[in-house]
Amino acid sequence: MIETERRRYYHYSLKDKQKALQHWNELEVSGKTICQGKVINNIQELCSELIIKRTTLYSWKGISMAREDFEGRLSNRGRKPILDEEKCNQIRDWVIARNDAHIVTGIEQIQEYCKDTWDWQARPPWISKFAHQNKLSSHLTQKKPAKVIKLKMLKKLIKY
Repeated sequence: MIETERRRYYHYSLKDKQKALQHWNELEVSGKTICQGKVINNIQELCSELIIKRTTLYSWKGISMAREDFEGRLSNRGRKPILDEEKCNQIRDWVIARNDAHIVTGIEQIQEYCKDTWDWQARPPWISKFAHQNKLSSHLTQKKPAKVIKLKMLKKLIKY
């Protein structure tokens, strides 16, 4: 038996489209709307009640669901970063260079660097989060001094 692919074609009247957009506008303004006797609080409920696909409603509203547009809207959410990427890279490189030179670098040193370079006082929680995000770790080295090899043992090792 050969199965054929079935496609659904949705046809909506202009009246349906205007009604859906009117409800959407009410949702945006007041946060709720009444549709067919029910109180609707979000777009998903509105789509279920009107039996309209969410993407159809978005296209009617003029909201592009293309990946690049969607990612663009996502990037506009949340807090803006305190420092731009270039400055963060500069701090990271500075910390790595100090680490390579075996110079102790802690929160106080990073605060001083930021103050001297950009006249900006970095707060300790920001520095901690920055270090974690950039995989910069500060851990204690040996607490005890290294063991001293006795001369007698050294001679044995050389002979071996």
